[in-house]
Amino acid sequence: MKLLIGIYQEKEQVDRYFDSIVEESDAVVEVGPFFSQHQAMEWMEFLGNKMSNCTMAHYCSEERSKRPWYGFATVC
Repeated sequence: MKLLIGIYQEKEQVDRYFDSIVEESDAVVEVGPFFSQHQAMEWMEFLGNKMSNCTMAHYCSEERSKRPWYGFATVC
C-alpha cells in the first residue's frame, strides 16, 4: 500500500480522480482550508516528510483562483 497526499483547489477534479483510484470514499481524509498555495504545500511537505512510501500530488487548474486550497490523504 502507498499513501497518496496532495493539495487542490478544484474539488470536482479531485473527486473524479478519487473515483478512479479509491475503492471506498471514506478512505480519503480531507483537510483545510488553507489560504494560500504556499501554506497548502507546506502541509503536504510536512506530512510527506513524516511518512514513508508516499507520493505527493498537486492538482490545480491552469487558472489560479483566489479560492482556498485543501489537502487530502488516501491509501492506494
